[in-house]
Amino acid sequence: MYEIFILSEKGSMFENEVGDKGNISFKDELIDDIQKLSPKRQEYYYHKIKADLLEDKLKEINE
Repeated sequence: MYEIFILSEKGSMFENEVGDKGNISFKDELIDDIQKLSPKRQEYYYHKIKADLLEDKLKEINE
């Protein structure tokens, strides 16, 4: 279920800055690599990424 979210590139974590074309190959490579993982590992990394984003947001708020 979560791997669909990651692999479909839906959600704010996949939005690019306007004019930010330099990371497209990085994004494509990352998605290709994620697709090679088992569904369980895809789910793990989905949650890991979300946790890292929340941690960064909390640090930003507390500064």
